[in-house]
Amino acid sequence: MTTEEFLDRDDIENVYHAMREFAKYHVEQALKEASKKASIIDESIGGGLNIEVKSIDKDSILNAYSLENIK
Repeated sequence: MTTEEFLDRDDIENVYHAMREFAKYHVEQALKEASKKASIIDESIGGGLNIEVKSIDKDSILNAYSLENIK
């Protein structure tokens, strides 16, 4: 028996719906954490011109939500 034969159409639609909801939940949580934990990097450039540049620390965003949260 194949998986398609085992699951009727209604059951597979429920699985798809559950997977979409699971993904939405974790994307929302990751974005919330990234918005809280994003940090700014101050850099001086210009070889003595004292120019300061601010940029977003991309790692602070990428590491804001641990993949261990997805179980």
